[in-house]
Amino acid sequence: MIAPKPPARHQTSYRCRKYDNALTPYVILSTIVHRLTSWRTSFIVGTLLLGVLLPFEVASAHQPKLTVATITKVQNPEISKAYYGTLSNAPHVYQIVSDKPFGLYVNLLIPNAINQTKNIRVDIANKQTDLTLASLYAPKQDWPSFWEPFGRSNYRKGPEFRKRVPPGLYEIKVSSLEASTKYSLAVGEIEKFTLTDLFDAVQVIPTLKHDFFDEPVIDFALSPIGALYLAILMMAALLTGWIIHTGSSYLKPSTLKQISFRQRAFHLMVATGSLLWIVSTTWNPLLILVASYIVFEAITGRSFVRISFLTAKHY
Repeated sequence: MIAPKPPARHQTSYRCRKYDNALTPYVILSTIVHRLTSWRTSFIVGTLLLGVLLPFEVASAHQPKLTVATITKVQNPEISKAYYGTLSNAPHVYQIVSDKPFGLYVNLLIPNAINQTKNIRVDIANKQTDLTLASLYAPKQDWPSFWEPFGRSNYRKGPEFRKRVPPGLYEIKVSSLEASTKYSLAVGEIEKFTLTDLFDAVQVIPTLKHDFFDEPVIDFALSPIGALYLAILMMAALLTGWIIHTGSSYLKPSTLKQISFRQRAFHLMVATGSLLWIVSTTWNPLLILVASYIVFEAITGRSFVRISFLTAKHY
């Protein structure tokens, strides 16, 4: 007697089990494509595009530099830079060495404060020919005030110098008869601001807000540079969180647990409070990344660690 053939559905089930391993990459790819169309990932991708495109909006900002020595070498003198310093007993000297003709531009500025003196002198000389090109000194003139949007600070603009000069060694000396005199020296007129300059500027501007302008540091978050810096770091944290969570869901799904609405709200409260403290003090990029990652877990409702009102408990 011939045994009957098994039903076709059993054969199909067998084939599916046989080729499960072969279909796994397809299933993973389909899941990734599905997640790429979700609103969470769309938000992350949109933030990524924002971080790529916005640097073009701050291309006209000058590069801020803190003057920490009495002699400073000025590189690329035609590129716009602003040196911030406080004079004590010795003058500050800025040296330029060029093997080709270049446009030399110098402008003296001070913070727009009531007790800020204008008794500052800037002497510009060609050291190879011992020729003085200009002496910028106008303590009794009215220096116009202006608002600088990229750092969100108020200045008073003093005398300036502009001339095409031949190759050589040039020296710009800033001096004052008064102690603790704050000044800003702008050198160069070609406005160039790269993404690297953005991260360098964020290391300087919070210090300037606190020590140079006597302004609240958190105000920097409202500027184009500060807002762009926060957007880039938060985008990086959200994208990293999405990659980690997606990978964990395949490798070890049990490591991620759903968190309740109350826990999600507390995650968000901790992250928001941390971000406010960071942008009011240090602007530390690592702390911003960690706080932004907590925001990601609050959005997704999944977490490695549950933050509660009493303790942080591992699942």
